[in-house]
Amino acid sequence: MKNELISKIADWHEQDNHINIIQALLQIPVQDLNFELKGYLGRAYNNISEFDKALKVLLTEEVLGKNDSLWNYRVGFAYYYKNEFEMAFYYFNKSALLGDEAANTFKQWCFNEIQFKKWYRLTVDTIEFLSQHNGDWNLLSENRQELVALYLLEDEVTALGFLHFFSNWGYSCYVNAYKGLIRLGYPKCAQAIKKQFELINAMQYNRDANTILDIPTLLSISDQDKIKALDKVYKKNNEFLPEKVIAYFEDELLTKKMSDKKEKVNVLYLNLDLDTKH
Repeated sequence: MKNELISKIADWHEQDNHINIIQALLQIPVQDLNFELKGYLGRAYNNISEFDKALKVLLTEEVLGKNDSLWNYRVGFAYYYKNEFEMAFYYFNKSALLGDEAANTFKQWCFNEIQFKKWYRLTVDTIEFLSQHNGDWNLLSENRQELVALYLLEDEVTALGFLHFFSNWGYSCYVNAYKGLIRLGYPKCAQAIKKQFELINAMQYNRDANTILDIPTLLSISDQDKIKALDKVYKKNNEFLPEKVIAYFEDELLTKKMSDKKEKVNVLYLNLDLDTKH
């Protein structure tokens, strides 16, 4: 009976018929669901995006599962798609250490997501700091200037365009983003935003442009079209930029303090110890 059920489960899984797997396993008394069957049930829940139900089932077998690579993988999978990347990292790391090579890919994705969150938090903290210090980017370390500027550039250019980025953050942020792109080996992206800046910079000679916020309304249709075309050039050539930023500035992302040229400023910043068990 058990072998027949497992055979059916294998067939249903190959057919992506995960509902049948769930229905069949839920007909079995709870006390008769062993480690293997709960693993299949958890996997089926994962495959229909019922991640809370998957975890509820899988975590009842934590004693046996903690030393099983597949169990750790399935738990990590559920946490990953719940966007709980620290928890997912822990289980994928365990799975990889127990021999599941496929877990290494998810482990790296989790690490990137964790670092992206840190990058975002660091940027928010830095913007707050700048707002309290008259927007003086010179108070920041060179690495911090480029790291934050690159986040703002990526966030705004990919969504709304360089014109929006420059109007919000100005010349200093543009310069630091440009230097960061050159440092990380993205010359085409750097050249694109340089050409965009040159188009915008001509507006300084327009007496009607009192602030950078006036620029979007004063650019000619032709210049606006050129800037939009250069946005496409940027987005075509920025592949893997966030990952490269994180790899290059890893030490900056792990720091708990903001170093600058004139003072040490404590930052409210979450530092994650990836080797600590949940």
